[in-house]
Amino acid sequence: MIEDHAGDRDAARRLAARAFLHLPRLADRLGQIERDAARREIRRIATTETAAPRWLNAPDRVPMSPLDLELVELSPERARTLHEHFHYLRSYRPGLHFVGTAEDRVAILLSFSDLDIEAIERSLAPKLPASRVRILSRVYSASWVPRNSLSRMLALATRELRRREADLEALLTYVNPGLGFDGASYRAANWRLFGRELGTRYSYLDENYITDRELSRLFGTSESTTLTYMLGDRIAFSRMPLPPLNLYALGLNRRLRNCLGPISPRSWQRPWA
Repeated sequence: MIEDHAGDRDAARRLAARAFLHLPRLADRLGQIERDAARREIRRIATTETAAPRWLNAPDRVPMSPLDLELVELSPERARTLHEHFHYLRSYRPGLHFVGTAEDRVAILLSFSDLDIEAIERSLAPKLPASRVRILSRVYSASWVPRNSLSRMLALATRELRRREADLEALLTYVNPGLGFDGASYRAANWRLFGRELGTRYSYLDENYITDRELSRLFGTSESTTLTYMLGDRIAFSRMPLPPLNLYALGLNRRLRNCLGPISPRSWQRPWA
């Protein structure tokens, strides 16, 4: 169904991630959905895809090795374009944005934001204050990048962050297995599974996925009962069981490398407030 509505491999990958994010809106509590309903939903979200600008297309000479990519900083304006139109979440996160480039084309995006998630802050305190942590909030990778490019760009970006922020002690990132992401690139770059966030739930405003952070910004809460009272049929939530989100961590000194990679990862419940 996705291939019927995607013009190339990159468009198909973007549409697939968005489909996995949107189809739970229509699924029942068992995760079942009628084929025709799924087809209509994929067709609907495909109509919202944006044509990629030149700087996101493959270069004439596609790189053959991760060593062919150069790490540079991306402007907030271009990062916003990539976040809001080509990342599957369609939501901008401020922060420091780095890209791996080939010629003048973006192959990989890595956006690092401040840690502002209370449940994670509590699990790290008091040994590690949030001010010494960055969260890798957005990742984008084109289909034409060479194997192992993401791991190499993560290593280069980490080195650059440590150069700029001397008190930086750890990096964190979420990996959503429900969208087909397995964390292999992070493990290859020495990140470790730190914990699992239970109670995964997707939210939809006017039929489109919306992050909890954006709900809180717009309406002052991401709690479902309150939002339903405020917005009525404009808001909907997934009902099917969704896998926990995995949180990966990279300690930037020996002490944290040991304590951020426990044998039995910790877990916490997703707050809806």
